[in-house]
Amino acid sequence: MMALQDFDNAILALQSILTHVRKRFGYSHYRVAIILNNIGICHYEYGGLLAALKAFEESVEILRDSINCKNANEEVEGSEDKTKLSILLGRSLENLSFIQFNRKEYAESIVALEECLKVYYDVFGNDHKIVKSTIESLANVMATSNCLDNKDKLKHMAAMYIDMLGSEHKTI
Repeated sequence: MMALQDFDNAILALQSILTHVRKRFGYSHYRVAIILNNIGICHYEYGGLLAALKAFEESVEILRDSINCKNANEEVEGSEDKTKLSILLGRSLENLSFIQFNRKEYAESIVALEECLKVYYDVFGNDHKIVKSTIESLANVMATSNCLDNKDKLKHMAAMYIDMLGSEHKTI
């Protein structure tokens, strides 16, 4: 339904699945976070920024807890599964940041992208295309937040931040 852009029915189906998954695994299971991330995407596509924001925030919180083994219902063990959860956390953080950016909550968007960058750096290292793309996104948000009064500087500031952030992660 999501692929067909039938977001109304996709949200209904995902809500039903969410109810069943919560009954089976509890409210703080990583599978709940995956469904919440998809619900957030549907809400965004349907125009519901606040509902999307709430879904992504809950998804991020659950995934953080799952990675830190705070989840009592945790089934995921081992470094390979934690890597998958970390990638899911990165995606949810990116989605959360995007919504915050659209709501002009630049400081919150920057914080989410900084955490996302750390997660991706830990998983992929500093030369991976996902890390580089996240650096570019973070630089653009930082530049936007600092150039609200002067759009002519935006491209220059974004390039400066990309250079700064890229070199910062190569030295870590």
